[in-house]
Amino acid sequence: MTVGKNKLKSSKDLLTHRIRYKVSAFKERNRMGPIQVTDYTFAEFVNYGRIDTVMDTVYLDASNLSHISTPDGSSTISALNFVIAAFEDVKKDFKKAITTGNIPADHQIFSKMSPVMGYVDPLDTYKNHLDSVIDEYVSKYIFGNKKAVEILTFEDFLKHFMVFLKNTTEPTPITFTSWQRSNKSSIFTSGLALSLSSKAHDVDADKMTFIKDPIFQYYKNVCLNRGFSISHNVPWVIVADIDSPQMKKYYAKYFFGEPRSIFNNFYNKTYIQDLSLLKINILRNYNAFIELYPYERKNTICKKNRSRSEIMNRKNTNLLEIDKKFKNSYWLDMYANLRNMEENNIFHSATLKEKIKVSKIIQNKFDMSQAIGYINNEFRKTFPIKSGGMLQQRNRAYNGY
Repeated sequence: MTVGKNKLKSSKDLLTHRIRYKVSAFKERNRMGPIQVTDYTFAEFVNYGRIDTVMDTVYLDASNLSHISTPDGSSTISALNFVIAAFEDVKKDFKKAITTGNIPADHQIFSKMSPVMGYVDPLDTYKNHLDSVIDEYVSKYIFGNKKAVEILTFEDFLKHFMVFLKNTTEPTPITFTSWQRSNKSSIFTSGLALSLSSKAHDVDADKMTFIKDPIFQYYKNVCLNRGFSISHNVPWVIVADIDSPQMKKYYAKYFFGEPRSIFNNFYNKTYIQDLSLLKINILRNYNAFIELYPYERKNTICKKNRSRSEIMNRKNTNLLEIDKKFKNSYWLDMYANLRNMEENNIFHSATLKEKIKVSKIIQNKFDMSQAIGYINNEFRKTFPIKSGGMLQQRNRAYNGY
């Protein structure tokens, strides 16, 4: 019996139970599970729906969402339009099975087949993440290191923030692109996933009970026939398999093309929003900081050991003032350095400086968007080959470890 739960006392115990679930949940395909099941914690599936076919990080255009009511009808759950259409047919299949007596009408999950969780707005979640990082910066760095007297302007706030990030022990996602690719985000930001239960994802006993339910076989077949894949780690979560011929029938109503062209039709590149989101969120936090701490008292020692106290006022600012004060070259420097820190300094200092130099040339010759695109492209090219990247993960899988 697997009893894994995140409240276990040690990470070692938790890992042991996680491995036990991995190897005991399914026997098919060398413990990977039947064809209806996908492990979204493995290899390229980790960022499923959040990275496109050229390894660019993406987020869903929310105008393509549709909605479905929760079991009690008190609210709605959202997902991509064709995902909701496919799920409506899943519900019809289960209603038919109940009518014919193949499924009990009082089953806790399968008789209702109503999602309790769907699309999660990545922009809101990213904002909350960045707020928590900046809260830590203010409490631990500014006040913990008595740096408040050095931070009187937005420029000071940003400069020290970069120092704070450089001194963190683990790379922290700061840009929207890095956050969306990290485990801070989830498959639910893709609009492709639906959860059929509110049970905790970390209780392995509940997962085993779900898998061993006699109706699970029918559940697997319906999902396969409607183009859904079942999450290996959380079997009551189903995900639209965009490579499935069955799912293609649903999104073919919206556009023609290969399955992966979904990203061109329904998603946006995250890097395009990186700088504007950084400016907005850091500025908002700076203005909140000075609202709480509008002035700073600076004490200095004058001649004859006399002390002098000076009150220094902080002033709020806005995007217009920031854009006037800081040139594009400043933001390109900051952005490239942030991306490099997020990727654990994959580029050495000299290499990074050269790439920043090229980005500034592109900006002068063309525009800022192309300069940012160049920087993004340089980091994007490292994703499949870096430690833990897709190629390395595939090789490990083929070698059995």
